[in-house]
Amino acid sequence: MTNYKPTVKFSINLREDAANWVRVGQKKRMTYGRSLADFTAEIPKPVLRGIRSRSRGRAIVYVHRYLRGRRPLFQVDLEAMKVFLEQYIGKYGAGLFNEISKLTGKPLYRKTFYATFTLLSTCPYNPDRHWFMISAKRNMAKQVNTIAHEIFHLQFIHYYYEHCRRQGLSESQFQDLKEALTVLLNEPRFDKYHLGLDVGYSAHQQLRRDILRLWRKKTAYKVFLDGCISATKRDAPLLKAATIH
Repeated sequence: MTNYKPTVKFSINLREDAANWVRVGQKKRMTYGRSLADFTAEIPKPVLRGIRSRSRGRAIVYVHRYLRGRRPLFQVDLEAMKVFLEQYIGKYGAGLFNEISKLTGKPLYRKTFYATFTLLSTCPYNPDRHWFMISAKRNMAKQVNTIAHEIFHLQFIHYYYEHCRRQGLSESQFQDLKEALTVLLNEPRFDKYHLGLDVGYSAHQQLRRDILRLWRKKTAYKVFLDGCISATKRDAPLLKAATIH
């Protein structure tokens, strides 16, 4: 569905990772039934205390210095991951991204995406920068899944955020739908790309089942999407109850 070969530019950027550590360490709550303690447990306790006792900017400088000091412990592994994923995208990227474009009924919205690595397991993304993170703690199949998962997010946000809001979804409901839609990455058409299983959050399992049922009806994309929006509204009480405040 695209007339160009899209790609992902991978880089190792410890300051980006430091910002992710601070993002996690300074969070007040998590959503989708996740436990904040499960994520902060990945950060050594002295470092976590240092993050929480500083402003965001100072905390990023603090963690960046901490990571630079330990770079010899993980640099070789990060370089190997970068080489592998560059080779993977070179071989499979065009086909994989074409399948993702079919999941949204639109051409891939841009040619180049950007990815950096994190030493944590949680991977943020930024639509304005066309950027996302890949966890160095995950195996290669899960890293490949992260690439597809995050680009699917960026693609869906680009084309359908305004439509979903106009159809009555709140901001949180849009985020629920965006997350639940990645269940489509488990469809057989993706088997040849060796993605890790896209499990999803516990709060979204009913919505993910609804999405699969609608997808397999093979209707026009607008009909499918409007059905997903209706399902998100219907599941809204369950989704709201799963949010940890």
